[in-house]
Amino acid sequence: MKRQEAEFFDKLMTRSADEIIADLQNGVSLLEIFKCGGLKRKMSIVGAFGRLGLKIARRRTKMDSSNPGFGLTLRHETAKLIEDIAPLRLLGRTPRPKNGLVIGFNHPSLGEVLRIIAICCKKFPRQRYLFPVTISYYEALLPMKERCEQMGFFMAPIVTPKMSEIFLNSSPEHTQEIERLRSSLNSHYLQKCCDFIENGDIVVLAPSAQRQETVFNSLDEMTKRKMIEPATMSLLATALRRKLSRGDYSLVSLAVKKPQYGGKGMNFGRCYDFCFGKMIQGKTAQALARQRYEVFDGKKRVRRGRLFDYLFLTELARTLEDMGASGAII
Repeated sequence: MKRQEAEFFDKLMTRSADEIIADLQNGVSLLEIFKCGGLKRKMSIVGAFGRLGLKIARRRTKMDSSNPGFGLTLRHETAKLIEDIAPLRLLGRTPRPKNGLVIGFNHPSLGEVLRIIAICCKKFPRQRYLFPVTISYYEALLPMKERCEQMGFFMAPIVTPKMSEIFLNSSPEHTQEIERLRSSLNSHYLQKCCDFIENGDIVVLAPSAQRQETVFNSLDEMTKRKMIEPATMSLLATALRRKLSRGDYSLVSLAVKKPQYGGKGMNFGRCYDFCFGKMIQGKTAQALARQRYEVFDGKKRVRRGRLFDYLFLTELARTLEDMGASGAII
């Protein structure tokens, strides 16, 4: 393992994201390399649960995997299985985009991700879906990759701020390599987003890039006393502008209200409420991504906050307030 680690670190500074992902698919574990073995063992439970769920859904199809309709049937059975164990209620209208769609949701727990998969299966049955997945989950779910892609679900590995912090705490001597890994994988993810949207498919993401109880990370963010970080929506809109300059796509918020007294986990057997916001056209998002708003740093106001992220989160907060989830706003 030490030899594998040394070789990996030697190559990491020049290796492309595609090569890093190929390493992961060939058995290299970043969690082990960055001395996070305990987290890897913990995540193996997530992987085992996922494989069991797919196995049950596979049996329900009663079809051979070579059948042309197998993927769609498996998608349908997976959605039914999810709703059996993780109930949900979708309020309001579902968007009907003509082209690609970006769905941004607040992320109070793990439970909404599974339920959003079910919503996508039922409401957007003919499109493919791209989900950013932090390294720890990506490694755990890799054995399911082929079957997930057969259903139209694709995962893109990223290094979230929380994952970066974990790596830095466990391997502080590899700060440069961790930053290189973060930059490479996250840039690759943005390119994948552009490819999916250009193809008319769906990108699903949490602007916060981490689980947090509230839409805004703090009261200071909401009251413009602190910049919103990461500026996920503006970064994505900027990347899409480079490839889809005409803005032929849409973005929409998806408000998540978890059950009362629900924890940060899956909350099986308890009902979540969801509600889509108003669709935003790509052209509008691209224009807003260029604009800034003033952030008061305690001494003076500086024009540096990204307006699109602030407006997108505000839309999420308003929808949640209408749903009676005022405690989730800040």
